Amino acid sequence: MTAPDAQPKPDDQWSTVMSGDSKYITAATFNFEQNGFGDPALRRRAYRLLKSLDLHLLFRQEMNGAADGEQQIRYEAEEALGMRSWLGERSCTAVMADTKVFAPRGQWPSPWTGFKLPPTAVTFQLRDAGPQSTPVIAVAGHAVYNSPLLREIETEMLTGFNDKWVTLPDGVSRKHAVMIGGFDGNSYPHNLVAGDPALPKLTDIKDGPHRAHRSRPGSDGVRVVHQGPHETLDTARIVDVGRHLALTRGQQAAVGPTMLAYDTHGPDSRVDWLCSSQQLLPVWEHVEVIDAQAVSDHNIVVGRMRRDHLADLLCDLKITAA
Repeated sequence: MTAPDAQPKPDDQWSTVMSGDSKYITAATFNFEQNGFGDPALRRRAYRLLKSLDLHLLFRQEMNGAADGEQQIRYEAEEALGMRSWLGERSCTAVMADTKVFAPRGQWPSPWTGFKLPPTAVTFQLRDAGPQSTPVIAVAGHAVYNSPLLREIETEMLTGFNDKWVTLPDGVSRKHAVMIGGFDGNSYPHNLVAGDPALPKLTDIKDGPHRAHRSRPGSDGVRVVHQGPHETLDTARIVDVGRHLALTRGQQAAVGPTMLAYDTHGPDSRVDWLCSSQQLLPVWEHVEVIDAQAVSDHNIVVGRMRRDHLADLLCDLKITAA
């Protein structure tokens, strides 16, 4: 990995998301605000934007209403995107996948009853890698917005998905899984790189409650902006892929703001992260932030993996420790 103070040459082979290229597997995380506020036209606009990205794996936050009634909104999304969905408890989060690419092997329960917004976690195997390959646990998470302390506990609970053994389809063999996740951390990256939005000063957050929500007292008692969840993920070797590519390939677009400036929240910030187990880092080729301000208060983080490289890695991987 390039040292943090080095200046890698920008990787210019990707000026925008490459659509329709079967050599790549595309994943994205998207907090679609309040799932469109019950507005079918707004949902359709969001679906069109997501569909244009040719996704194979989608992590969603704020799936409001998806389980109501006959789950019409859930199935509407599946039909619009051509993907199967798995809803977490209370429709707070969801994972969607192209099952022609990923074979579903099971859904995990929420690991803790204290989650304000429970995560969704689904085990898959890449079909190209076969039934004896290392499984992938896909996790959609949404940290609580108004409690830094609870966010840290929630994130600690999520790291357990990077330490799971999974029984393979033969019913006998077991393998240590890897993890890919999409998270709204409601907090800030802990170690900024070139291209990252600057951390806000607390005085930049004009709304008093939000100032409290986005900060914690430091060791000297002075409040500092909250960066704990991102650091916890990194320590657990669940790596921010955008940050990794910004450091190693000069892809500064990978760490663009995912939430733009608001009077309450303060300046532009990067609170949404696409992450993976560090063992998967060699297969990631590109991450960028897609403007979704026409439909949501969050942008979309999109990443691409080399499909053949991922298949080879999942066939060969032997994990002794996460």
